[in-house]
Amino acid sequence: MRYNVSSERHEGLVDKPLTTQEAAAELGYSVRHLYRLLDDGTIQGDRFGHVWMIDRQEVERIKSLQGPGGRLPKSVSRH
Repeated sequence: MRYNVSSERHEGLVDKPLTTQEAAAELGYSVRHLYRLLDDGTIQGDRFGHVWMIDRQEVERIKSLQGPGGRLPKSVSRH
């Protein structure tokens, strides 16, 4: 499902979960790599059947931990 969101309305969607495609794009990862991080618990998300949704706060948490090239430190806890 896609949302057509104007810039004025974007602020209200801060809590809207992101798809794996959206989260991967924001983090600079491939979707395949994001799936690996979800599977090993590095990134938290909710799975609904075959679809993963990731909270924006989780994406922001990962962005704050990323080093050069988007790499995560080895000490990132896997939940």
